[in-house]
Amino acid sequence: MKKKSYGAILVHGLKSASILRRDQRLGVADKSFEYKYGTHFVPQAILNDFESLPGFLSRNHVEVFFSSYPCGTLSCPTIESCSNSIREQIISIHSQHQDMQLCVVAYCLGGLVVRAYLESELYSIDCSRFRTDFIDKLILVGTPNLGLGADFFVNFLKLFGRRDTHQAFWELTDRNFYQEFNQKYHQSRSINYLLIGGTKPQSPVGKVFNWLVNRRYGMNDGAVALKSAIGLEYGRKITTPLSHSAVFGNFYFGDSKCSTRIISEITKFIKQP
Repeated sequence: MKKKSYGAILVHGLKSASILRRDQRLGVADKSFEYKYGTHFVPQAILNDFESLPGFLSRNHVEVFFSSYPCGTLSCPTIESCSNSIREQIISIHSQHQDMQLCVVAYCLGGLVVRAYLESELYSIDCSRFRTDFIDKLILVGTPNLGLGADFFVNFLKLFGRRDTHQAFWELTDRNFYQEFNQKYHQSRSINYLLIGGTKPQSPVGKVFNWLVNRRYGMNDGAVALKSAIGLEYGRKITTPLSHSAVFGNFYFGDSKCSTRIISEITKFIKQP
């Protein structure tokens, strides 16, 4: 009997640092990672989103893939437009690994981008055309499914991103957008969900955010309110005492034991029948 193989497609979040700092260096590829995991050049900014997760998955016999969408210093189209890039890459990965059980791990904005495809009618049509379901599981980590919440904070951030070029950034900070988005996109019945939200801001900026909005929006990870990250009516939910930037491990603001537990839970979930 052939042993079942597993694959995880990692989808990055918003390159907020890239937008705020106009730092082109965040797009420089990490050649050592390319060699180690046999992928094409992976921008360092994408690696930073997932920290130690790719290595852990690889050591536990889960093949790692990266899926990216246009999001950086030069432009960031709408979330639905970004999902077209994800669609092409998912179909491509599936066509090359048809016997592999594929899971998507999406971080922050990446979760909304992925949902815009996997929960769409187009995904159902694509699966029918190929006579198979591409994705078995979807893991959303720190995704603002119901909005960021802190209006004053996100309105301040808008000052750093141009509306005509950074459209997804503006959608991310628009309360009305989330109402329309969640009316349009719903649970995909063929996919098992895992939603992960943090409750412990650890960076200086995150602590300020938490102090300002905690009474009104409740616990948060320093960027996304917990009730937004795990607020969908479907899926298994995990709450972790970690900040938005330290779920997968972060030398400065992380808790290595908590990060290891979360990464272990993700790996177990991926391998569940």
